[in-house]
Amino acid sequence: MKKLLLSLILIFPLTLSFSQSGRITGKVYDKEFQEPLPFANIVVGDMDGTVTDFDGVYSVELDAGVYSIRFSFVGFNTITVENIELGQGEVKEIDIYLESAAQEFEEVVVTAQTLRNNEQSVLQVQKKSANLLDGLSAQNIKSTGVSDLANAIKTVPGVSIQGGKYVYVRGLGDRYTKTTVNGVDIPGLDPDRNTIQLDIFPTNIIDQIIVLKSASADQPADFTGGIVDIVTKDIPSSKQFGFSISTSYNPNMNLADDFRVQEKSNTDIFGVDRGYRNSPINRGRVIPSPTGSESGRVELSNLTKKFDNTFASMQESSGMDLSLNVNYGNQFELGANKLGLISSLSYTNAFIHYDNFESNIFQRDNLRTNNELRKRQGRLGLSSEHNVQLNGLFGISFKTKRSKYKFNFLGIQNGISNSILMEEERIIGADALFEQTGNFYTQKSLLNNLISGTHFNSEGSLKVEWKISNTQNQNHEKDFRTSAFDIQDDIYNLDLTATGPPTRFWRILDESGNVAKLDLTKDYTIKGKKAKLKAGLYFSQKERDYYIENYIFDYREVTGRIPGILNGDPSMWLDTANIMDSTTGQGTYFYNSSSKLDEFSADQTISAAYVSNELEMIENLRMIIGFRYEIYKQNYEGFNRNSSTLNIDPYQEEVIDESKIYPSMNLIYKLSNEANLRFGYSETVARPSFKELSNASIYDPLTTTFFFGNLDLQPSYINNFDLRYEKFYTNGDMLAFSGFYKKVKDPIEVVLYSEIVDDTFQAKNLSDADVYGIEFEIRKTILENLKFRTNASYIYSNEKMADSEYQGRLNNARDGETIEDSRPLQGQSPYLINSSLEYFTEKLKANLNFNVQGKALEIVGNGSIPDVYTMPFNSLNLNIIRYGGEKKNIEFRFRVNNILNDTRRSEFIASGAKEEYYFRKLDIGRRFTLGVGFKF
Repeated sequence: MKKLLLSLILIFPLTLSFSQSGRITGKVYDKEFQEPLPFANIVVGDMDGTVTDFDGVYSVELDAGVYSIRFSFVGFNTITVENIELGQGEVKEIDIYLESAAQEFEEVVVTAQTLRNNEQSVLQVQKKSANLLDGLSAQNIKSTGVSDLANAIKTVPGVSIQGGKYVYVRGLGDRYTKTTVNGVDIPGLDPDRNTIQLDIFPTNIIDQIIVLKSASADQPADFTGGIVDIVTKDIPSSKQFGFSISTSYNPNMNLADDFRVQEKSNTDIFGVDRGYRNSPINRGRVIPSPTGSESGRVELSNLTKKFDNTFASMQESSGMDLSLNVNYGNQFELGANKLGLISSLSYTNAFIHYDNFESNIFQRDNLRTNNELRKRQGRLGLSSEHNVQLNGLFGISFKTKRSKYKFNFLGIQNGISNSILMEEERIIGADALFEQTGNFYTQKSLLNNLISGTHFNSEGSLKVEWKISNTQNQNHEKDFRTSAFDIQDDIYNLDLTATGPPTRFWRILDESGNVAKLDLTKDYTIKGKKAKLKAGLYFSQKERDYYIENYIFDYREVTGRIPGILNGDPSMWLDTANIMDSTTGQGTYFYNSSSKLDEFSADQTISAAYVSNELEMIENLRMIIGFRYEIYKQNYEGFNRNSSTLNIDPYQEEVIDESKIYPSMNLIYKLSNEANLRFGYSETVARPSFKELSNASIYDPLTTTFFFGNLDLQPSYINNFDLRYEKFYTNGDMLAFSGFYKKVKDPIEVVLYSEIVDDTFQAKNLSDADVYGIEFEIRKTILENLKFRTNASYIYSNEKMADSEYQGRLNNARDGETIEDSRPLQGQSPYLINSSLEYFTEKLKANLNFNVQGKALEIVGNGSIPDVYTMPFNSLNLNIIRYGGEKKNIEFRFRVNNILNDTRRSEFIASGAKEEYYFRKLDIGRRFTLGVGFKF
């Protein structure tokens, strides 16, 4: 965190100046290949002109007025844009797409009004890409008003979000979907997932979101559903400075008097714990026994006193949500070269509160004639979360005539403080009621450094690109504190056998990743047609360190039962008067419940080379064929229990060494200048995670479950088939139909280790799975200032169950119930619908958007406990932007989330059951946001 703050302080120039002249800026592209055109000619009226730079960027400073600009390049049709109105101090962005001249040169004249479509850049990428893809521009995201990537990306066709943060593309998530930042892979932040959470990425640092749905040789082979590439803000061609602030109010969550909080460090406000929640016990220290020598009890008593005694949460009023952003960018002339800067700093402070948080576990009745479920466990009460996030982005570039060098830094710091106070009902033979308290703190950080370079030869026919990236991620779950009291006749009793003892828990994950890649692109002609030959090298390395500290507190009785002196206050557990007396041996003490089995270190490397050729073999048919060769190695270092001696022994092994060629083919048939028919085929792979392919035996105190590694796991190989028809219109309208089919061989899924246990899981290769679906998207301008967008997806998946899962379902089948041996993939929604209606004028934008996804398998049951499904959530939202000021440099924003006031529900689904059985139910309420932004 200190490194992040220091970096931001050193690199964040807040220079503010005002200009009375205006500026016209933008990029010039090759329309056919969707690449910038360096050294294109730009002439403003009868004045002297300029040329685009290395990246195709141009910028001209002019007095206020009306202008025409002529764009030309050798071998391309010239475009003249007329009636460009430039106000005093206004910066107007106009991107131009020059089309290759077939035989004779033509000049196209358009008006400035036809170039106002902010989505044009992403649509052009879709139209000309060798891959089948969908995407969102920064303007798309801004129009909906969402603040994080997880909420933004679910408007892309075929994309859904599970758990509010994990992306699924075409019904496939986790190991089957990959996330990159600026084209390079980044490590994850979740010890139980193979992909990174998207809710930590704020939208104000994003330029584009590109979702690749078909593979090509220049992309990593380890994706199946798709690759989500997060493209961060680029360096502007002229000076930009902006500031924005917003606040949100949810009647259910903000200004709530019963909000629960915990003791804080003085740096919690920045999303980082300064060390207050660090473990007071040196990891690996031997803890004396309470029944040992008196000197041992003295040591044990002193160690127990090292723990902060606060178990209980406190009550106070929650605040209003707050969001701040400040950004600066500029480009400077250094002789014939250019130096560019961009920097952005954002801060969010949010409160999430449920005064009736409900979670339950239901199970099948022992009577096979009874289809209804019976409650096994239930919790109801208060759950409060304080979420603070600090984000920094900095970039610097240096351009020469034929080279560009760039450094990009992205830092994300997130601190989540959560406290609960709930009544818990457990039914284990007899009813029991407890009051449970808990304080939890999770600290996440992501630091990504990227150095890149791009170089052209003198003719511009050879492009060399290279990237070197380092990412450091941390996910530290610090001092999770839980305790419970047995409630009988309104009296709070200590019954450790029934409630379980108080615990203090730390789970630490540190992961780093390094990527180096080199890409060469050679333009050439064959039979008079343009073609591209691409080749490249790729290397990536990831390392993960993981361990758990779990301390359990107990009370040793010498003279009788545990005294009732706590009076329902869990913090009294560690009151000095109650800590073990070293002489009598009576009192509170702790022991270490964690094991060497709960820690590991692992690493993986991917070395790859590829070659692909893009050419037009017959008229209007573009073919991209490629081959990628990957060498994948994974090592695991941890501990395992010797089956004969039961000793815990060190364990180290190279658990996988795989090399394979992955073919890909994309065909693009040009039906007209604005319509394409696409077909794609590729073979990809999904690989086991670090802990899955291991000899680990890990206990998770959070879920009270065990996870066993599996050294017999094999990678899953997938054959992917894609078909799409797409048509683009000059005003930004588009129409697209897509179909896809995926054959997954030996899919990997985490299932029950055995049908006779419900708390032990293992990753296994299941029988083959099939995934197929259709997608539809339309963007239509209804009136001059009114645009309608909608997309819908239908996805079907079928996966054969593991033997243990199938047998568990058979053993618990109801009378007359038929048990199938297959089910949908976990996390896959059968349908997705997104729609929006946008009204826009020069000074006003209003966007009404709707999103819903069908019920998805959230938790795979074991027969006795049925499957849990996430139920559809109908999300209707309104976002309004009003521009003010003479230069339209002031933005007033108003947003309403969840207009329909829908609830988020997860339910147990059992055959024949007529009642609703909630696994989790959250009343999230409506959220109202007001904001203002300034641009200078």
